[in-house]
Amino acid sequence: NIACSHTTITCLLPSFPGLPTTLEVFLLLLFLPPHCQMRVLIIAPVSHDVMHVGGGVAVTYKIVERRLRDFGHEVTVLSSWNGTLDYSLITLKPDFRMIRANIANWKKLAASIKQHDVVVCPDSLVVPLIGLECWKQGVPGIWVIHTNFMAVAKQAMSGPIFALYDIVCHAFLRSYGLAYKHILTTSEDYLHDLRKKGYAMSGYIDQGFKADVFKQDDPEEAVYALRQKLSFGLVDATIILYAGRFSEEKRIHLLLECIPDNFVLALVGDGDQRETLVHFHSKERRIFVDAGMKPQEELRLFYKAADITVSASDFETYGMTVHESLVCGTPVVVQNGPGFRSQVKHGINGFLVDFENKAAVINALEQARTHPFTPRTFKPSECVDFVPFILNTAQEKCKLHNSNKHIKSSNNSNKN
Repeated sequence: NIACSHTTITCLLPSFPGLPTTLEVFLLLLFLPPHCQMRVLIIAPVSHDVMHVGGGVAVTYKIVERRLRDFGHEVTVLSSWNGTLDYSLITLKPDFRMIRANIANWKKLAASIKQHDVVVCPDSLVVPLIGLECWKQGVPGIWVIHTNFMAVAKQAMSGPIFALYDIVCHAFLRSYGLAYKHILTTSEDYLHDLRKKGYAMSGYIDQGFKADVFKQDDPEEAVYALRQKLSFGLVDATIILYAGRFSEEKRIHLLLECIPDNFVLALVGDGDQRETLVHFHSKERRIFVDAGMKPQEELRLFYKAADITVSASDFETYGMTVHESLVCGTPVVVQNGPGFRSQVKHGINGFLVDFENKAAVINALEQARTHPFTPRTFKPSECVDFVPFILNTAQEKCKLHNSNKHIKSSNNSNKN
């Protein structure tokens, strides 16, 4: 459904992975009047090309920007990476430039918000400033909470300190969240959690729009060659794949302890634990480590070459690697925790297990080797299609603007 101020068009079109189709673009340009071009402002904390892989924040907004432009809309991206916003010298990670909360950035944000029909922003230090400016200027804002920030804090703080932080932080976040027209998140689990905390949530983003590239076909020879490489040439080995960040919260150490006989564990990704994990690479251990971020086109081959995708992480807001794996037709064995539970139907497209129970995990992996899975994704009712949602939200400013013009015109007519 594509909405504009005068028309709603429903297009039933064939899906061609990776393309906004020529037919879609043609229909949009044919039926939408010129005034329906929307001006979208994206304020993203990260946009460096090296981060445009995987399923995280950066790849989300890269794809959103591209699709909006393909549909003829004007898009502006303000970021600490592209030089449009100052970044903080204090950062959580060396490769993560946090947007600085200063007067110079506030002025840039205020001036840019005024020129757009809708503002979209993920988590950052300037979310309160953005919300305040959207409210003052009457521009609808969409705040997307990507990361379960309270789970991050819980790992870093002791019990009593975290309890106090939890109360104060949520009270503050809820208060400035009221300045936004919509608040979205990225998973069903986190949506329900935030609603319990009192947030006015509008839904959560259907992550499938980022996965079109994983639907594309690959030559069988390329998949087979990679499979030979990952298995060290062990023809009968079952390959279990972890793809993602090499970081403590992913609990990769539990994967290293749960490799059944005649299985090979392949670790693909990068992060803080890179140097530690590369030392585990060996045929004798049956652990293959490929350190380095992979573009999605290459990562797709890894999913197809593997028999099972695994993750012991209990930290996921959504868990995009599970979605990508299922799109590639590879079942999963993952932690029975947030994010994964909303995607995995136990026994249908994978198994949910507790990775702290080593015996149970090994048993589940051995069963998974022959279990008749139907690897596919599920789309619950409160999932929203992100790009149409942005455009429909932008319409709210256009309708208000047209309504005000009508009232002003009527008043002038009455005076005459």
